[in-house]
Amino acid sequence: MDELVVWLRAQFDEDERTARIARHDPARVLREIDADRELLAEYERVLAAHDAHQRETARLAEAGEGADPFQVAALRREADYLPAMLHVLGRWTKRKAAVYADRPGYRDEWRP
Repeated sequence: MDELVVWLRAQFDEDERTARIARHDPARVLREIDADRELLAEYERVLAAHDAHQRETARLAEAGEGADPFQVAALRREADYLPAMLHVLGRWTKRKAAVYADRPGYRDEWRP
Protein backbone atom coordinates (compact mmCIF):
# COMPACT_ATOMS: atom_id res chain seq x y z
CA MET A 1 0.00 0.00 0.00
CA ASP A 2 1.20 3.51 -0.75
CA GLU A 3 2.92 4.98 2.33
CA LEU A 4 1.30 8.39 1.81
CA VAL A 5 -2.14 6.76 1.89
CA VAL A 6 -1.33 4.91 5.13
CA TRP A 7 0.08 8.03 6.77
CA LEU A 8 -2.81 10.28 5.68
CA ARG A 9 -5.38 7.75 6.90
CA ALA A 10 -3.70 7.88 10.35
CA GLN A 11 -4.04 11.68 10.34
CA PHE A 12 -7.76 11.39 9.60
CA ASP A 13 -8.09 8.94 12.51
CA GLU A 14 -6.35 11.41 14.81
CA ASP A 15 -8.68 14.23 13.69
CA GLU A 16 -11.66 11.99 14.33
CA ARG A 17 -10.48 11.25 17.88
CA THR A 18 -10.00 14.99 18.47
CA ALA A 19 -13.40 15.88 17.04
CA ARG A 20 -15.18 13.41 19.31
CA ILE A 21 -14.09 15.44 22.44
CA ALA A 22 -15.97 18.46 21.05
CA ARG A 23 -13.18 21.04 20.89
CA HIS A 24 -15.02 22.42 17.87
CA ASP A 25 -18.05 21.49 15.79
CA PRO A 26 -17.59 17.71 15.84
CA ALA A 27 -20.42 16.98 13.42
CA ARG A 28 -18.88 19.12 10.69
CA VAL A 29 -15.40 17.76 11.31
CA LEU A 30 -16.67 14.20 11.17
CA ARG A 31 -18.48 14.88 7.88
CA GLU A 32 -15.27 16.34 6.46
CA ILE A 33 -13.26 13.34 7.64
CA ASP A 34 -15.79 10.98 6.03
CA ALA A 35 -15.53 12.87 2.73
CA ASP A 36 -11.73 12.83 2.91
CA ARG A 37 -11.70 9.10 3.62
CA GLU A 38 -13.94 8.46 0.60
CA LEU A 39 -11.60 10.45 -1.65
CA LEU A 40 -8.57 8.67 -0.22
CA ALA A 41 -10.24 5.30 -0.84
CA GLU A 42 -10.93 6.35 -4.42
CA TYR A 43 -7.26 7.28 -4.83
CA GLU A 44 -6.29 3.82 -3.56
CA ARG A 45 -8.68 2.18 -6.04
CA VAL A 46 -7.26 4.20 -8.92
CA LEU A 47 -3.68 3.38 -7.83
CA ALA A 48 -4.54 -0.33 -7.83
CA ALA A 49 -6.32 -0.07 -11.19
CA HIS A 50 -3.36 1.78 -12.69
CA ASP A 51 -0.91 -0.86 -11.44
CA ALA A 52 -3.12 -3.66 -12.81
CA HIS A 53 -3.40 -1.80 -16.11
CA GLN A 54 0.37 -1.56 -16.42
CA ARG A 55 0.82 -5.27 -15.65
CA GLU A 56 -1.84 -6.25 -18.18
CA THR A 57 -0.38 -3.94 -20.82
CA ALA A 58 3.04 -5.57 -20.35
CA ARG A 59 1.48 -9.05 -20.54
CA LEU A 60 -0.36 -8.25 -23.76
CA ALA A 61 2.74 -6.64 -25.24
CA GLU A 62 4.56 -9.93 -24.69
CA ALA A 63 1.71 -11.77 -26.43
CA GLY A 64 2.23 -9.59 -29.49
CA GLU A 65 -0.01 -10.54 -32.41
CA GLY A 66 -1.65 -13.25 -30.31
CA ALA A 67 -3.16 -10.71 -27.91
CA ASP A 68 -6.92 -10.65 -27.55
CA PRO A 69 -8.13 -7.59 -29.54
CA PHE A 70 -10.97 -6.97 -27.07
CA GLN A 71 -8.52 -6.79 -24.18
CA VAL A 72 -6.27 -4.49 -26.16
CA ALA A 73 -9.22 -2.18 -26.90
CA ALA A 74 -10.26 -2.17 -23.24
CA LEU A 75 -6.72 -1.28 -22.17
CA ARG A 76 -6.67 1.58 -24.65
CA ARG A 77 -9.90 2.95 -23.19
CA GLU A 78 -8.47 2.72 -19.67
CA ALA A 79 -5.32 4.46 -20.86
CA ASP A 80 -7.50 7.41 -21.82
CA TYR A 81 -8.74 8.10 -18.29
CA LEU A 82 -6.68 6.25 -15.64
CA PRO A 83 -3.63 8.54 -15.79
CA ALA A 84 -5.82 11.65 -15.53
CA MET A 85 -7.73 10.26 -12.55
CA LEU A 86 -4.49 9.23 -10.87
CA HIS A 87 -3.03 12.68 -11.44
CA VAL A 88 -6.02 14.56 -10.03
CA LEU A 89 -6.51 12.31 -7.02
CA GLY A 90 -2.76 12.24 -6.39
CA ARG A 91 -2.67 16.04 -6.32
CA TRP A 92 -5.63 16.09 -3.90
CA THR A 93 -3.91 13.53 -1.66
CA LYS A 94 -0.67 15.53 -1.54
CA ARG A 95 -2.52 18.78 -0.85
CA LYS A 96 -4.55 17.14 1.88
CA ALA A 97 -1.41 15.62 3.40
CA ALA A 98 0.24 19.07 3.43
CA VAL A 99 -2.38 20.15 5.97
CA TYR A 100 -0.66 17.73 8.35
CA ALA A 101 2.92 18.70 7.45
CA ASP A 102 3.66 19.59 11.08
CA ARG A 103 2.89 16.05 12.28
CA PRO A 104 5.44 13.28 12.72
CA GLY A 105 5.94 11.08 9.70
CA TYR A 106 5.23 13.70 7.06
CA ARG A 107 7.78 13.61 4.23
CA ASP A 108 8.96 16.54 2.14
CA GLU A 109 8.60 14.39 -0.98
CA TRP A 110 4.83 14.49 -0.44
CA ARG A 111 4.67 18.27 -0.77
CA PRO A 112 2.39 19.34 -3.62
